Amino acid sequence: MQRSAFLNALSSTALAGIPSLVGAQTLTRIRIATAPDADVVAALWGVQSGAFAQSGLDVTIQPANSGAAVAAAVAGGSLEIGKSSLVSLLAARSRGLPFVLVAAAAIFDAGHPDSGMIVAKGSPLKRPRDLSGKTVSVQSLNDLNAVAMSAWVDADGGDSKTVKFVEIPAAAATQAVASGRIDGSTLSMIFCSQAVAGGTCRLLGHPFEAIAKRFVYSGFFCTADFASKNETALEAFRRVMAQTGAYALAHRSETAPLVAKFTGLDEKTIVSVPVEVATKLDLKLIQPLIDKAITYKLIPNDFDLRAMIDP
Repeated sequence: MQRSAFLNALSSTALAGIPSLVGAQTLTRIRIATAPDADVVAALWGVQSGAFAQSGLDVTIQPANSGAAVAAAVAGGSLEIGKSSLVSLLAARSRGLPFVLVAAAAIFDAGHPDSGMIVAKGSPLKRPRDLSGKTVSVQSLNDLNAVAMSAWVDADGGDSKTVKFVEIPAAAATQAVASGRIDGSTLSMIFCSQAVAGGTCRLLGHPFEAIAKRFVYSGFFCTADFASKNETALEAFRRVMAQTGAYALAHRSETAPLVAKFTGLDEKTIVSVPVEVATKLDLKLIQPLIDKAITYKLIPNDFDLRAMIDP
Protein backbone atom coordinates (compact mmCIF):
# COMPACT_ATOMS: atom_id res chain seq x y z
CA MET A 1 0.00 0.00 0.00
CA GLN A 2 1.39 3.43 -0.93
CA ARG A 3 1.57 6.25 1.61
CA SER A 4 -1.31 8.18 -0.02
CA ALA A 5 -3.53 5.09 -0.03
CA PHE A 6 -2.73 4.48 3.64
CA LEU A 7 -3.70 8.05 4.53
CA ASN A 8 -6.91 7.79 2.54
CA ALA A 9 -7.82 4.62 4.43
CA LEU A 10 -6.92 6.30 7.69
CA SER A 11 -9.19 9.23 6.92
CA SER A 12 -12.22 6.99 6.60
CA THR A 13 -11.60 5.04 9.80
CA ALA A 14 -9.13 6.31 12.37
CA LEU A 15 -10.11 9.97 12.08
CA ALA A 16 -13.81 9.38 12.57
CA GLY A 17 -15.06 10.92 15.78
CA ILE A 18 -12.20 13.38 16.36
CA PRO A 19 -13.27 16.49 14.36
CA SER A 20 -12.03 18.95 16.98
CA LEU A 21 -8.43 17.93 16.36
CA VAL A 22 -8.65 17.41 12.61
CA GLY A 23 -10.12 20.84 12.12
CA ALA A 24 -7.77 22.60 14.50
CA GLN A 25 -5.46 25.28 13.10
CA THR A 26 -2.59 24.24 15.35
CA LEU A 27 -1.48 20.68 16.02
CA THR A 28 -1.30 19.21 19.50
CA ARG A 29 2.35 18.62 20.36
CA ILE A 30 3.30 15.15 21.58
CA ARG A 31 6.97 14.48 22.25
CA ILE A 32 7.80 10.79 22.62
CA ALA A 33 11.00 9.18 23.86
CA THR A 34 11.99 5.54 23.93
CA ALA A 35 15.02 3.33 24.05
CA PRO A 36 16.04 2.52 20.44
CA ASP A 37 13.82 -0.56 20.14
CA ALA A 38 12.09 -2.04 17.10
CA ASP A 39 8.69 -2.00 18.81
CA VAL A 40 8.42 1.76 18.21
CA VAL A 41 7.78 1.07 14.51
CA ALA A 42 4.06 1.97 14.64
CA ALA A 43 4.85 5.43 16.00
CA LEU A 44 7.67 5.92 13.51
CA TRP A 45 5.34 5.09 10.63
CA GLY A 46 2.72 7.42 12.08
CA VAL A 47 5.21 10.28 11.75
CA GLN A 48 6.69 9.21 8.41
CA SER A 49 3.33 8.64 6.72
CA GLY A 50 1.82 11.87 7.98
CA ALA A 51 -0.93 9.98 9.82
CA PHE A 52 -0.35 11.78 13.11
CA ALA A 53 -0.35 15.19 11.43
CA GLN A 54 -3.53 14.32 9.55
CA SER A 55 -5.05 13.46 12.93
CA GLY A 56 -4.14 16.83 14.42
CA LEU A 57 -1.00 15.70 16.23
CA ASP A 58 2.53 17.09 16.01
CA VAL A 59 4.47 13.99 17.06
CA THR A 60 8.25 13.80 17.39
CA ILE A 61 10.18 10.72 18.54
CA GLN A 62 13.61 10.75 20.12
CA PRO A 63 15.86 7.95 21.38
CA ALA A 64 16.76 7.69 25.06
CA ASN A 65 19.47 5.79 26.88
CA SER A 66 17.16 4.06 29.34
CA GLY A 67 13.59 3.59 30.48
CA ALA A 68 14.46 5.39 33.71
CA ALA A 69 15.45 8.49 31.75
CA VAL A 70 12.20 8.33 29.79
CA ALA A 71 10.13 7.99 32.96
CA ALA A 72 11.88 10.94 34.58
CA ALA A 73 11.29 13.12 31.52
CA VAL A 74 7.59 12.22 31.33
CA ALA A 75 7.13 12.79 35.06
CA GLY A 76 8.91 16.15 34.79
CA GLY A 77 6.83 17.33 31.85
CA SER A 78 9.60 17.59 29.23
CA LEU A 79 7.92 14.74 27.33
CA GLU A 80 4.24 14.06 26.81
CA ILE A 81 4.53 10.30 26.18
CA GLY A 82 7.18 7.68 26.84
CA LYS A 83 7.57 4.07 25.77
CA SER A 84 8.80 1.59 28.31
CA SER A 85 8.94 -2.01 29.37
CA LEU A 86 5.71 -2.69 31.23
CA VAL A 87 7.61 -4.12 34.21
CA SER A 88 9.32 -0.77 34.77
CA LEU A 89 6.04 1.06 34.28
CA LEU A 90 4.15 -1.17 36.71
CA ALA A 91 6.88 -0.78 39.31
CA ALA A 92 6.87 3.00 38.92
CA ARG A 93 3.11 3.11 39.32
CA SER A 94 3.29 0.98 42.47
CA ARG A 95 5.78 3.49 43.92
CA GLY A 96 3.24 6.28 43.51
CA LEU A 97 4.31 7.82 40.21
CA PRO A 98 1.12 8.96 38.41
CA PHE A 99 1.66 7.10 35.14
CA VAL A 100 -1.18 5.74 33.02
CA LEU A 101 -0.94 3.32 30.11
CA VAL A 102 -2.02 4.84 26.80
CA ALA A 103 -1.35 2.03 24.29
CA ALA A 104 0.39 -1.32 24.06
CA ALA A 105 3.58 -1.46 21.99
CA ALA A 106 4.70 -5.06 21.49
CA ILE A 107 3.69 -8.65 22.13
CA PHE A 108 5.94 -11.62 22.85
CA ASP A 109 4.79 -14.80 21.14
CA ALA A 110 6.67 -18.05 21.73
CA GLY A 111 5.77 -19.13 18.21
CA HIS A 112 8.06 -16.45 16.80
CA PRO A 113 10.08 -15.10 19.75
CA ASP A 114 11.61 -11.65 19.41
CA SER A 115 13.96 -11.97 22.39
CA GLY A 116 16.46 -14.55 23.55
CA MET A 117 19.45 -15.18 25.77
CA ILE A 118 22.96 -15.42 24.42
CA VAL A 119 26.04 -16.96 26.00
CA ALA A 120 29.59 -17.19 24.68
CA LYS A 121 30.03 -19.76 21.91
CA GLY A 122 32.26 -21.91 24.12
CA SER A 123 30.24 -21.44 27.30
CA PRO A 124 29.54 -24.60 29.36
CA LEU A 125 26.02 -23.36 30.16
CA LYS A 126 23.43 -25.71 28.68
CA ARG A 127 20.08 -24.89 30.33
CA PRO A 128 18.39 -22.20 32.46
CA ARG A 129 19.29 -23.63 35.87
CA ASP A 130 22.97 -23.49 34.93
CA LEU A 131 22.71 -19.71 35.34
CA SER A 132 22.52 -20.10 39.12
CA GLY A 133 25.48 -18.25 40.62
CA LYS A 134 26.37 -16.64 37.27
CA THR A 135 26.52 -13.01 36.15
CA VAL A 136 24.11 -11.80 33.49
CA SER A 137 23.35 -8.37 32.10
CA VAL A 138 20.13 -6.38 31.92
CA GLN A 139 19.52 -2.88 30.63
CA SER A 140 18.12 -1.88 34.02
CA LEU A 141 18.01 -3.72 37.34
CA ASN A 142 14.62 -5.31 38.08
CA ASP A 143 13.50 -4.79 34.49
CA LEU A 144 11.54 -7.14 32.22
CA ASN A 145 14.63 -9.15 31.29
CA ALA A 146 15.56 -9.64 34.94
CA VAL A 147 12.06 -10.88 35.79
CA ALA A 148 12.03 -13.21 32.78
CA MET A 149 15.47 -14.65 33.53
CA SER A 150 14.60 -15.14 37.21
CA ALA A 151 11.40 -16.99 36.31
CA TRP A 152 13.25 -19.04 33.68
CA VAL A 153 15.98 -20.13 36.09
CA ASP A 154 13.53 -20.99 38.88
CA ALA A 155 11.18 -22.91 36.57
CA ASP A 156 14.11 -25.14 35.58
CA GLY A 157 15.03 -25.93 39.17
CA GLY A 158 17.71 -23.28 39.60
CA ASP A 159 17.94 -20.48 42.16
CA SER A 160 17.47 -17.00 40.72
CA LYS A 161 18.45 -15.45 44.06
CA THR A 162 22.04 -16.46 43.33
CA VAL A 163 22.11 -14.86 39.87
CA LYS A 164 24.01 -11.57 39.75
CA PHE A 165 22.42 -8.95 37.52
CA VAL A 166 24.53 -6.08 36.17
CA GLU A 167 23.45 -3.13 34.04
CA ILE A 168 24.95 -3.05 30.53
CA PRO A 169 23.38 -1.31 27.49
CA ALA A 170 22.09 -3.73 24.85
CA ALA A 171 24.58 -2.48 22.27
CA ALA A 172 27.50 -3.38 24.55
CA ALA A 173 26.13 -6.63 25.99
CA THR A 174 27.18 -8.85 23.08
CA GLN A 175 30.84 -7.94 23.46
CA ALA A 176 30.62 -8.38 27.23
CA VAL A 177 29.31 -11.91 26.72
CA ALA A 178 31.80 -12.81 23.99
CA SER A 179 34.74 -11.58 26.07
CA GLY A 180 33.66 -13.56 29.12
CA ARG A 181 33.09 -10.46 31.27
CA ILE A 182 29.55 -11.73 31.90
CA ASP A 183 28.01 -15.17 31.43
CA GLY A 184 24.96 -14.19 29.41
CA SER A 185 22.45 -11.54 28.41
CA THR A 186 18.81 -11.47 27.36
CA LEU A 187 18.38 -9.25 24.33
CA SER A 188 16.16 -8.59 21.35
CA MET A 189 16.50 -11.38 18.81
CA ILE A 190 17.85 -8.74 16.46
CA PHE A 191 20.91 -8.38 18.70
CA CYS A 192 21.00 -12.13 19.33
CA SER A 193 20.98 -12.92 15.63
CA GLN A 194 23.82 -10.52 14.96
CA ALA A 195 25.86 -12.01 17.82
CA VAL A 196 25.31 -15.57 16.64
CA ALA A 197 26.05 -14.66 13.01
CA GLY A 198 29.30 -13.05 14.18
CA GLY A 199 30.44 -16.42 15.51
CA THR A 200 31.18 -15.28 19.07
CA CYS A 201 27.94 -16.26 20.80
CA ARG A 202 25.20 -18.87 20.73
CA LEU A 203 21.57 -18.82 21.74
CA LEU A 204 20.77 -20.49 25.07
CA GLY A 205 17.00 -20.08 24.85
CA HIS A 206 14.08 -17.71 25.32
CA PRO A 207 13.55 -16.58 28.94
CA PHE A 208 10.33 -14.69 28.12
CA GLU A 209 8.61 -18.06 27.72
CA ALA A 210 8.79 -18.43 31.51
CA ILE A 211 6.33 -15.53 31.81
CA ALA A 212 3.82 -16.78 29.24
CA LYS A 213 3.67 -18.10 25.72
CA ARG A 214 2.07 -14.82 24.68
CA PHE A 215 1.92 -11.49 26.50
CA VAL A 216 2.29 -7.72 26.07
CA TYR A 217 5.67 -6.54 27.30
CA SER A 218 5.96 -2.85 26.41
CA GLY A 219 3.71 0.16 26.11
CA PHE A 220 3.26 3.91 25.73
CA PHE A 221 2.45 5.94 28.82
CA CYS A 222 1.86 9.47 30.08
CA THR A 223 0.99 11.16 33.35
CA ALA A 224 -2.55 11.07 34.69
CA ASP A 225 -2.61 14.86 34.54
CA PHE A 226 -1.73 14.96 30.84
CA ALA A 227 -4.31 12.25 30.12
CA SER A 228 -7.10 14.14 31.88
CA LYS A 229 -6.32 17.37 30.01
CA ASN A 230 -5.80 15.82 26.57
CA GLU A 231 -8.47 13.16 26.16
CA THR A 232 -9.17 13.98 22.52
CA ALA A 233 -5.51 14.04 21.55
CA LEU A 234 -4.86 10.67 23.21
CA GLU A 235 -7.90 9.16 21.54
CA ALA A 236 -6.48 10.31 18.20
CA PHE A 237 -3.08 8.89 19.17
CA ARG A 238 -4.57 5.48 19.97
CA ARG A 239 -6.60 5.38 16.77
CA VAL A 240 -3.58 6.19 14.62
CA MET A 241 -1.38 3.70 16.48
CA ALA A 242 -3.91 0.92 15.85
CA GLN A 243 -3.84 1.71 12.13
CA THR A 244 -0.09 2.17 11.82
CA GLY A 245 0.56 -0.94 13.92
CA ALA A 246 -1.58 -3.03 11.59
CA TYR A 247 0.17 -1.49 8.60
CA ALA A 248 3.63 -2.20 10.02
CA LEU A 249 2.71 -5.84 10.61
CA ALA A 250 1.64 -6.22 6.99
CA HIS A 251 4.48 -4.18 5.43
CA ARG A 252 7.64 -5.10 7.31
CA SER A 253 9.98 -4.47 4.38
CA GLU A 254 8.58 -0.99 3.86
CA THR A 255 8.86 0.05 7.51
CA ALA A 256 12.19 -1.67 8.25
CA PRO A 257 14.30 1.30 7.01
CA LEU A 258 12.60 3.53 9.59
CA VAL A 259 13.45 1.11 12.37
CA ALA A 260 17.01 0.69 11.11
CA LYS A 261 17.58 4.45 11.06
CA PHE A 262 16.14 4.93 14.56
CA THR A 263 17.87 1.96 16.21
CA GLY A 264 21.10 1.78 14.22
CA LEU A 265 20.46 -1.91 13.56
CA ASP A 266 20.86 -3.79 10.29
CA GLU A 267 17.81 -3.51 8.04
CA LYS A 268 17.98 -7.11 6.80
CA THR A 269 18.12 -8.41 10.36
CA ILE A 270 15.11 -6.30 11.31
CA VAL A 271 13.09 -7.85 8.50
CA SER A 272 14.22 -11.39 9.37
CA VAL A 273 13.42 -11.02 13.10
CA PRO A 274 10.07 -9.25 13.15
CA VAL A 275 8.56 -7.77 16.30
CA GLU A 276 4.84 -8.34 16.78
CA VAL A 277 3.37 -4.88 17.16
CA ALA A 278 0.29 -4.63 19.38
CA THR A 279 -2.74 -3.06 17.70
CA LYS A 280 -4.91 -2.90 20.81
CA LEU A 281 -4.61 -2.84 24.58
CA ASP A 282 -5.69 -6.29 25.81
CA LEU A 283 -5.59 -6.55 29.59
CA LYS A 284 -5.60 -10.35 29.45
CA LEU A 285 -2.25 -10.22 27.68
CA ILE A 286 -0.79 -8.03 30.44
CA GLN A 287 -1.94 -10.19 33.36
CA PRO A 288 0.85 -12.83 33.04
CA LEU A 289 3.40 -10.07 33.51
CA ILE A 290 1.48 -8.73 36.51
CA ASP A 291 1.59 -12.19 38.08
CA LYS A 292 5.37 -12.54 37.67
CA ALA A 293 5.99 -8.99 38.88
CA ILE A 294 4.05 -9.88 42.04
CA THR A 295 5.96 -13.16 42.43
CA TYR A 296 9.29 -11.33 42.33
CA LYS A 297 7.98 -8.57 44.62
CA LEU A 298 8.25 -5.70 42.17
CA ILE A 299 4.63 -4.72 42.75
CA PRO A 300 2.21 -5.45 45.64
CA ASN A 301 -0.26 -8.34 45.62
CA ASP A 302 -3.22 -5.95 45.32
CA PHE A 303 -1.88 -4.04 42.31
CA ASP A 304 -4.83 -2.67 40.30
CA LEU A 305 -4.06 -2.76 36.58
CA ARG A 306 -7.34 -1.18 35.53
CA ALA A 307 -6.61 1.90 37.65
CA MET A 308 -3.61 2.74 35.47
CA ILE A 309 -5.34 2.34 32.11
CA ASP A 310 -6.14 5.65 30.44
CA PRO A 311 -9.82 5.41 29.49
